[in-house]
Amino acid sequence: MASASSSHTKVFISYSHADKVWLERLKRHLKPVIREGRLDCWDDTHIQPGDDWKQEIRTALDTAQVAVLLISADFFASDFIDESELPPLLTAAQAKGVRILPVILSASRFARNPNLAQFQAINPPDRPLAEMPQAEQEKMLDHLAQTIEHAVGGQDRETATYGLENSPSSLARVLLHEGGVKCIAFSPSGKLLASGGRDQDKSIRLWDFESGRQLRGLSRLWGGIDAIAFSPDGQWLAAVCGNGLIFWDPESGRELHRLYVRPENFGFFNFVTFSPDGKLLATGGEGDKIKLWR
Repeated sequence: MASASSSHTKVFISYSHADKVWLERLKRHLKPVIREGRLDCWDDTHIQPGDDWKQEIRTALDTAQVAVLLISADFFASDFIDESELPPLLTAAQAKGVRILPVILSASRFARNPNLAQFQAINPPDRPLAEMPQAEQEKMLDHLAQTIEHAVGGQDRETATYGLENSPSSLARVLLHEGGVKCIAFSPSGKLLASGGRDQDKSIRLWDFESGRQLRGLSRLWGGIDAIAFSPDGQWLAAVCGNGLIFWDPESGRELHRLYVRPENFGFFNFVTFSPDGKLLATGGEGDKIKLWR
C-alpha cells in the first residue's frame, strides 16, 4: 500500500476509527479517479507495521491540497485528531490555502466549534448523513467526491481576471471558485481578491492575487452572497446575504459583526459599498430606498 511519503498526496481524510464504515464508503466513490491516477488520497490505513506513523501523517499533511473531515461526536472525542491532526490542518488552511471539507456524519458540536464552523460543510449540520435515507447519503457522498475532484483537478467554476494595459482580452490570472461566482471585489491594495458564491455555494473565498492561491474561505452564511465590498482601508470585508450583513477581518478571516434586518421594514439587500472615508456603508436592493449605515 502506498506510503504517505509520496510527494503526490493531495487529499487527506481525517476520521475517527468508530466511523470507518463512512471512510470506506467515501473511498468507493473516489476509487475510479484514484485508479485513473487523477487523484491521490491518504488516510491512516496507509500506515504499515514498522512505519514511523507520526512522520507519515506529517508528510501527508504537508502535501495535502484538500482535507476531508468526517465529523461526528467520535471525531471530536478523539484526542489524537484534536492534538495531532486538526492543528496542522487549520494552520495549512490559513498559511497554504488547503481546502477544508467537513462532512457531517451525525449530530455533534460542529456548529459550536469556531475553528471548524468557519468552513462550509458539504451538508448542513442539522442534516447529518446518518439521518438521511441511503439513496440520499450516496448522492451526498458523490457530491463530496465531485467536490474533491474539482478542488484537486482545477475543474471548478472560473473567476478570470484580465490585464487592461492593452485590451480586455489580455488574460492575467484564472482563479477557481466551485459552484459559480455571483460577485467579486478587489481589496484597496490590489493584493487580495474576494469572490462570493451563488446560492448553492454560500461562501466567500479570499485569494492572493499575485500567486492565485486561495488563502481562506469564509462561511457560516445563511444564504447566497449577493454583494461584497472592502472598506477603503482594507480592514473590513462586508457581505450582503439576503436580509443581513456580515463583516470580517480579511487578514485573519475572523468574523467581526453581523447585522440582521426585518425584510418587512428594509426589504432584501442586493448591493453594498463603503463611502470613500469608510465611515458610512450604503446598501440597496428591493424597494426604492438606499440605506446608509454608520
